[in-house]
Amino acid sequence: MTAHTSRYRYLAEPAGLDQIGLALSGGGVRAACLGLGALQVTEESGVLARTRYVSAVSGGSYTAAAFMAARAETRRSPLPPGAVPPWSKGSPEEAHLRRNLRYLGEDWSDIFLSGARYALGMLVNLVPFVAAIALAGAVLGGAYSVTRVLAVDHDVLAGRFIGQRWALAAAVAVIAVLLEMRVRSRAAELLTRRLALATVTALVLPDVIAVSTRVLDSRMFDLSATTRLAGLVVVLAVIAVYVFRSQWLLSFSGPRQLLRRLLRLLFSTAMAAVLILPTLLLAAQVTQLSPVATAVIAVTAVAVLGVFAMTVHANDTSLHDPYSRRLNRAYVVRTGLGERGDEGMLRLSQVHLADMHADGLPYLLLCASVNLREDESAAGEGCASFVFAPDYVGGAAIGEAPPQARAAVPDAASLVAASGAAVAPNMGRYTNRASRMALALINLRLGLWLPNPVGGRPPGRLTSHAPQWFVRRWHRPGPLTTWREALGNLSVRHRYVFVSDGGHWDNSGVVELLRRRCRTIFAVDAAVDVHRVGNLLRVISLARTELGVEFEADGRLLTSKEPVERIRFAYPDDTPDSPANYLVLVRTHISDDMPSDLVALAADRGAFPCHSTVNQFLRARDVDAYVALGRWLMQRGLLAADLLPAGLDARVPANGASV
Repeated sequence: MTAHTSRYRYLAEPAGLDQIGLALSGGGVRAACLGLGALQVTEESGVLARTRYVSAVSGGSYTAAAFMAARAETRRSPLPPGAVPPWSKGSPEEAHLRRNLRYLGEDWSDIFLSGARYALGMLVNLVPFVAAIALAGAVLGGAYSVTRVLAVDHDVLAGRFIGQRWALAAAVAVIAVLLEMRVRSRAAELLTRRLALATVTALVLPDVIAVSTRVLDSRMFDLSATTRLAGLVVVLAVIAVYVFRSQWLLSFSGPRQLLRRLLRLLFSTAMAAVLILPTLLLAAQVTQLSPVATAVIAVTAVAVLGVFAMTVHANDTSLHDPYSRRLNRAYVVRTGLGERGDEGMLRLSQVHLADMHADGLPYLLLCASVNLREDESAAGEGCASFVFAPDYVGGAAIGEAPPQARAAVPDAASLVAASGAAVAPNMGRYTNRASRMALALINLRLGLWLPNPVGGRPPGRLTSHAPQWFVRRWHRPGPLTTWREALGNLSVRHRYVFVSDGGHWDNSGVVELLRRRCRTIFAVDAAVDVHRVGNLLRVISLARTELGVEFEADGRLLTSKEPVERIRFAYPDDTPDSPANYLVLVRTHISDDMPSDLVALAADRGAFPCHSTVNQFLRARDVDAYVALGRWLMQRGLLAADLLPAGLDARVPANGASV
């Protein structure tokens, strides 16, 4: 490898023409069904046996994990003669999926229990937030009460020593500016800025508390407190809906962009007020309490936080576990195993990373995203790639470790749910500070906390001599971890990392195949943007910045409606004599040479082939159509790469009928 490529992080040496990779993109059930059809054709053609890696993201990982785990299982326990291979066309597993399309809610009783479970989880999740607010309010109010900075004057709470405090705050700001000009160390610079901000905030906060109590005094308004609160909630809900809906949308309209920024600013302010105002109001009340009452509030809050830290895991209160159990319902590995329990089925929850590979099979890469601070990510987006593979867990940004080195790596159902955790307070490049706080408070948390593969911060002195059971419980994600989710305080140096949907970094799965130097890559792209190029444009950008890979793609791709595109690319150390590299992109554009039922279904003004990723309740007809579309696209992709065997090619008529 030449010297100019040293800054790029690859995980394989240059390979020959037979280094094939298959990438299944995200996109919910839509992507899962497209990926299933593609996997079936890849296996039928014999190309799967020649494939080195299969990478899958989010919805693509649903069937990829079940399919590859089933193939590994059948290698260890061969099928009887004449049996239909799991997840092949017409298999019992495919039929089971069709019968369990409502896996998120089988019936009204299941939906009711799911809602009750969510409400209970949200209440448990809110307790640490309330306890932390009570502790902060008690400490602030007690400090200001002792120093007599806040006092009641003529039945009105007012700040005292205003002139002295503001003058001192100005002096602290000036000193901090002068010190910052002389500081050379980055750590000292950060310490100076933070100490200055904390000091100034402590000096001016009494006046903010006093003003807040006056503004919120019901006597200043004609409306009742209940009416004002209801109106505020309605306005906030309307703004929240707009902010969430616009989070993934791209607009080139100037007025719309300005409106979006204003609403996000308003929503961010409202979310900050949800936490700050109760703290200030409680501090105001504490200034009028006795020291004993203040101490009782503080001790009670500390006790609640301590109990929750030792008994409640952050993953227990999130929606990750219910989500993984529901995926476990539909995407079974094998059915018809009479000697097994659970209705004779082998489920994803019974499979682990080591069980998902066997000799002669591709390595399965379940792609997710690890959320970091902006200054720790390569592009300042607050996220990086995180991969679950049979031989390692981790990513280029934080390092890799063997799965057995981290005993807490969960089962395959949980890993698939992590790869598909589309909604979470921290969503990589889609993270918004306002929505981050809101999602944490209402407990819309699908992400997963995992032990840092490379260990993270070493144990401190205070816990080095404590009992191991105490250390394990104290260090695991707890109440302070949910605060980290709300505030975005996530770091590669922490003992636990927060993993979310792979689409938050790369929704195609292609970049991890490039990192392993695949020469021919088939990308099954389930994107639904107008031109179906959103995922590809992201791949081109990431490949250039992370790996130095350049694609020979021009503006024609922005208007092309071809379902299959073959794009040449080059690694940074390629020479004119190096083998040609191709990305075969298959996407859901409908063409006239497709099967007539698919063309008719797309022309029927329905959602096919662009069902929303949020829609997890597709009908059997739509599922069958997506599987058939995935089969057709993969056949054409293999033809474009000259890899479709002659015998199979003869079985593919000109009109594109399925094999």
